[in-house]
Amino acid sequence: MSTQPAYLPSGGIEERNVYLSDIENFPKDWDEADVQPTMHDLDRIRQAKSIIQREEKTPVEVIADNLEGLFNNSIQEMRKERGGNVVDDHPFHLVITVPAVWKEGAIRRMKKALDLSGALGPRPNRIPGTTYKFLTEPEVAGMASFQSLAGSDTLVPGDSFVVADLGGGTTDSISYMVNSYEPFQLREVVEGNGALWGATFLGHCFRELVKQKLLDKHGMAWEDVSQGNKWCIDSIWEYNIKRVFSNSTTEIPSVDVMKGGGMVEIGFMPGEIRDLFNVVMPRIKALIKSQVIEVLKKTMKLPRYILLIGGLGQNL
Repeated sequence: MSTQPAYLPSGGIEERNVYLSDIENFPKDWDEADVQPTMHDLDRIRQAKSIIQREEKTPVEVIADNLEGLFNNSIQEMRKERGGNVVDDHPFHLVITVPAVWKEGAIRRMKKALDLSGALGPRPNRIPGTTYKFLTEPEVAGMASFQSLAGSDTLVPGDSFVVADLGGGTTDSISYMVNSYEPFQLREVVEGNGALWGATFLGHCFRELVKQKLLDKHGMAWEDVSQGNKWCIDSIWEYNIKRVFSNSTTEIPSVDVMKGGGMVEIGFMPGEIRDLFNVVMPRIKALIKSQVIEVLKKTMKLPRYILLIGGLGQNL
């Protein structure tokens, strides 16, 4: 079976990440310089670029606006639950999670956005200023796994495990070793790594498949599909196809597209959906395998477990 289906974004598969070293020179045509070539035709990317251009803001400023709203909403919720005095009389420490694939330039831009957001601004009552720390997403996923592993007799000091966080935009992985049992302590044994092979790219491949079928069988362009209909198609993909698909799947739900005064039905074969997964899954498995190999090199033992975290993990 081919692992390169015909319904890929133009330009084919190319793993390339470009990070700018100078935030002041961050380009307005950011999607060309800072996004994988295979992502350029994503509807969300085009919509984001359109909004940024309309608002005459840089991507850093847009992220700053989002961080500001998130921070202010968090403060409001804490005031409701804890009371204003508790919030105003305690210092804050922010933990910002980022993909493992991010390099220095991307972290620097996120720091700039954090500064612009006002989240690090002065606190009332002479409370010390807010501090912050960046952690990679697989690191945080590993920490979240501690609760289920702590006190378990399945891991003993010297054992290691790989955490693979399979999210929407990226796939990130990291490996830990158990240092002690009581108290339960871990240390990083292999540095986190990642790639832009998340569920978003998989969803884009599905849309390309739908577009091709619409054009070939019904002479209909994707641009003629209403936004509401596109959302319905995305929902069927997310909840009725992607999340439940496996190698044993024999029937795939169809999607309905409005055309004129009626509907046309777009059907799929299991092999077509399998081909979509075959674009990203080998690369995800290779990323996890690289962690396993490094664990073996450093500890002379294979990791005891591979923990799959994130919505896409259920499809491996």
